[in-house]
Amino acid sequence: MVGEKARITGGIIAEECIIRGHVLGTVRGRRVLLQTSSHVEGDIYHQTVAIEQGAFFEGKSRRTDDPIAGISRPERHLEQGLLEPAT
Repeated sequence: MVGEKARITGGIIAEECIIRGHVLGTVRGRRVLLQTSSHVEGDIYHQTVAIEQGAFFEGKSRRTDDPIAGISRPERHLEQGLLEPAT
């Protein structure tokens, strides 16, 4: 979930994405919901997407059977020792 006052620059990868704040980057999720207060600039890869009236979205919407398949997530790299934890 991206809160109403949150500002994210970068990609989001999750089973379910509920966006209320600003996102500048790619969103990948099986279920993506852009709520009224959301502002998204970037592409959305999804199985299902819903955009409430008043939401801002500029980018491409791409439906795919598994939008998060094969995407390497940072926590997996941490577990495998490929990344150092942030300090």
